[in-house]
Amino acid sequence: MQEIEALALKLEQGEWDEKSEAVFKSLVAQQTDAKRLREIADEYTPHTEVSIPLYERVLELNPQDISTIIALGWVLWLDGEKEKSREQLEKAKKIDAGSVEVLTLEACLAGGTESEISLYREILKRDPHNEIAQENLKKLGALDQS
Repeated sequence: MQEIEALALKLEQGEWDEKSEAVFKSLVAQQTDAKRLREIADEYTPHTEVSIPLYERVLELNPQDISTIIALGWVLWLDGEKEKSREQLEKAKKIDAGSVEVLTLEACLAGGTESEISLYREILKRDPHNEIAQENLKKLGALDQS
C-alpha cells in the first residue's frame, strides 16, 4: 500500500507519467484491503488518475458498496464523464434509490430542471438540514417553495 501512496504523491507533485500510471494500476489490482483503498481514493479525489482506479478496485472487492459507487459517480462527474457517472447512479439506485447520497448525485445529474428541484426537496424531507440541498435550491430560486 505504501507504493500506491508514493505513486499517488508523485501525481500531486506533478511527477506522474505513463509508466507511473501503469505501475500504479498494476499495484492497485493486487490489493485486497478495500477499506484502505477507499481511504486513499478519498484522500486523492479529485485526482482522477488515482481515485478512479482505486474506487473501481474497491467495487471489484465489494460490488454493493453504495457509498463507493456514489463516490465514483461524483469523481466521474467531476472528470466530465457524465454518462459513466449516470451508470454509477443507476447501480446505486438498484441498491437504495431513496438514500440521500443517491438522490444528491441524481439531482446533480438532472441539471437545473424541475426534476432537480424535486429531488432536492425530497432530500430535505429526509434530511431537513442538508446543506447541499438547501444551497442548490437557493441557487435555483426554489428554497422558499420547498
